[in-house]
Amino acid sequence: DAGIWYGSATAEDGDDEYDDEYGEEYGQENGDDYGDDEEGYGEDEEDGFGEVVPGGIAASDVQPEGAPNLSLTVDRLQRQWVGRWIQHPHIMQPGTRMLPQWPEDQSFFKALGFTGEILEQKDKKFGFTFEQQRRILLDFLYTAGHRRITYAQDGTRLSGAPQQKVEIGNLEAPKEPQPPKPAETPVQVPIEPAASKQVEPEVAPAPAPAPKVSKIKDFHGEEMKPYDGEGSRIIGLVKYTGKPSRGTRIRMKNDATCDMHWKGKPPPRTEGLLVDRKNRTLRNAVVYVSKGYDKSNVPQKKKPFIINQVGCVYTPHVVAVQKGQSVEIHSVDKTNHNVKFASRKNGEFNTSMRQGVVLEKKFNKVEKGARFDCSIHPWMSARMCVFEHPYFSVSDVEGKFEITGLKPGKYELEIWHEHRQTKAANKTIVIEVEEGTSHRLDVTMNGP
Repeated sequence: DAGIWYGSATAEDGDDEYDDEYGEEYGQENGDDYGDDEEGYGEDEEDGFGEVVPGGIAASDVQPEGAPNLSLTVDRLQRQWVGRWIQHPHIMQPGTRMLPQWPEDQSFFKALGFTGEILEQKDKKFGFTFEQQRRILLDFLYTAGHRRITYAQDGTRLSGAPQQKVEIGNLEAPKEPQPPKPAETPVQVPIEPAASKQVEPEVAPAPAPAPKVSKIKDFHGEEMKPYDGEGSRIIGLVKYTGKPSRGTRIRMKNDATCDMHWKGKPPPRTEGLLVDRKNRTLRNAVVYVSKGYDKSNVPQKKKPFIINQVGCVYTPHVVAVQKGQSVEIHSVDKTNHNVKFASRKNGEFNTSMRQGVVLEKKFNKVEKGARFDCSIHPWMSARMCVFEHPYFSVSDVEGKFEITGLKPGKYELEIWHEHRQTKAANKTIVIEVEEGTSHRLDVTMNGP
């Protein structure tokens, strides 16, 4: 512990409960229909989220015995400062017994004298350059902090949650820069005089991205319609009585990789409450069967559900899976993430991952509202509901839902949404379905 204290060094203080309300802190609008497009996270500082101001410095002439307490890193020390401290400890804290790392910005293992095959093995696992090695070390330190892990000086583990084992693949060696090709001498072509003045054609602007639309097929307006799928199905809209909301813009200035992904694209927005302004329909509501299904003969979903991290945003934002269904967490981002999962019934984990790594999970307890976060990018969040059966649906970009495979009979439906102030207009929704029939059933949620 270097003795440096920060007043708000962690982005998740006070956010241990995963069912917190999306209020002003998370960008819920309180003004006009679309809100004030608030600046999002951490805009008290000029540079956006994560700009932390030192709360004070407390130095000590007496060096503490043993290794530093890693479990305090995430709460007390700013990541950028720790990176410099590890590489140049004597500059950051004169008199320290800590040895400098990466002399002359070279590989740690090369500086120790490793050569040949052993050096190649170390570099493939921990990084070929000092930037790669430092990033991996910092990811470990801050993951250890969230899991309250610390060690004695001899390497004995003293405390912390159970460690998650993740298979780490080999890194690729950085490519050597190629020398620039010599410029070719352009061939001079004689130009004939034109008979008349040529007008350059006007370049058409790039087409705007196509609007996102529902993928539900044959969404009919009639109350009932023949259905050629297995069993029967229920389709409908999740209507909303509160104010329209499009979420708040998310600022990603503190991670260049995340910020670059959204250059030239509509900026990402918080998804805690998304209401279509025109149709007043609600997105990310979970409609599910609560009673009426045969508990002795429940089909099991076999296809894995994939959660992706794209542009430092969890996709989709709301996840609904069946108990025991395989869940795969992917990342296409060229930056590291730290998948932090918290729930009441399905435990928790906090796992660092990079591009190409896949985390495979199964959740065996029924619950609603479990939460995914990222310890490195605090704006990232997703919610998950786990059901006993496969009869559920998450309302899409147009507020539409679809439940399929139901046997003929009478069922009770309920609705869940992550925003605390959204409540179903009817606590219980009853519908009777027939074999080979598609039923239209719109539902309503009240909100602020």
